This record gives sequence, C-alpha cells and structure tokens, in this order.
Amino acid sequence: MKSKIKSIIAKQPWLLAVLTLLLVGIWMGSGFLNREADQSTESGETLGVSEGDVRVQVAARQAQTIQSYITVYGNSDPARTVEMSTEAEGRIEEIFARRGDLSLIHI
Repeated sequence: MKSKIKSIIAKQPWLLAVLTLLLVGIWMGSGFLNREADQSTESGETLGVSEGDVRVQVAARQAQTIQSYITVYGNSDPARTVEMSTEAEGRIEEIFARRGDLSLIHI
C-alpha cells in the first residue's frame, strides 16, 4: 500500500500539492464555523461560571527593556593562517597593522 502511494506521488507530484491545499483550505474554513461563539466573548459579555471552570487572576503590565549579557571565556583561533612573501626585492619599512588586523604593508 505504501509503495503504491509513493509510486502515484512520484508519477503525479501535483496530486500531493492539491491534496495539501485542500486540507489546509478545509482547516482554515473550519474557523468560520465557530465565529458566532467567538464574537460573543469578544464583546465583553460575562460568561456563566460552571462547576469545573478554573478561576484566574489577571494583572496589567507595561513593556520594559531587558538587558542581557553573555560572558564567554576562551581563546579564538584563526580558521586559517597565511604565509606572506614578496614577489619583488625590497625592505619592509613600516607595518600599519596590529596583530589580528588585515595587513597593510608599505614597501
């Protein structure tokens, strides 16, 4: 049975797309069936409390900025190292970089 379904989908892949679209459409359309029940609770009506209902407390809150810090200890190693050599004769007079920066050499 499983191999038969796989072979049908392999021959006609659009069939799976149509089936998925149909299922999603039915699922989204089912939300309209309970629309009247949802609107009565949104209008602010008090619903009756029956046995077994759970009581909750609600408090109003304001948005606040939260600052979080992460402290990490360890060493960072380069992903690769590069050997530099000259193609022309000369002497390096000055290096305009520090360790870890991109090398800028003046010849």
